Amino acid sequence: MEQELTPEKLIEMGKKWGDLYLRSLPPEERLKGLGPEERLKGLSAEEIEAYLRKLKKNN
Repeated sequence: MEQELTPEKLIEMGKKWGDLYLRSLPPEERLKGLGPEERLKGLSAEEIEAYLRKLKKNN
């Protein structure tokens, strides 16, 4: 059974493979190359501040 690989199907396959690959990487590798804003996206100001206080306390 042959299937035609359309550009849309290739894009969909690439997204699935990319997602699987990214899930296999440790967090440090997934975040590598992202800017600070992208790394912190989704965190609340309180979460960021709590993390900064923790870092400051440990140093």
